[in-house]
Amino acid sequence: LDELGEPVSTSNKTKKELMGILFHTMKQFEAMTKGQFMELKRMENPDKIAVMKIFGELCTYVSFLDEFLLIAIITKMMHLTLMHGICESSSCAFATCASLLVSYDREGARRNCDLALSIV
Repeated sequence: LDELGEPVSTSNKTKKELMGILFHTMKQFEAMTKGQFMELKRMENPDKIAVMKIFGELCTYVSFLDEFLLIAIITKMMHLTLMHGICESSSCAFATCASLLVSYDREGARRNCDLALSIV
């Protein structure tokens, strides 16, 4: 991932700080209508698409092992979607984020599910 320009480091952040970054990223999506979200450009950079695919695969395994790392990966995926556009793996980020939110913010979880479904 470092070679593709997207290192993931969690060593200098607390879970609370990482959740704050995730919520800040989510707020940017919450400000968009579904139509505005769908108007985001398609991700075209092959390196960023590869990173998103790798992160999507990692989410499957990390979700059982390390919630802290999962939050870091989801945040990175959502940020990449904002900065570089939507790709198929973006849906994984929104769906996984919804699964983390469902106990705390049902409306936010529902919105993330809607965004994930609108991508596929």
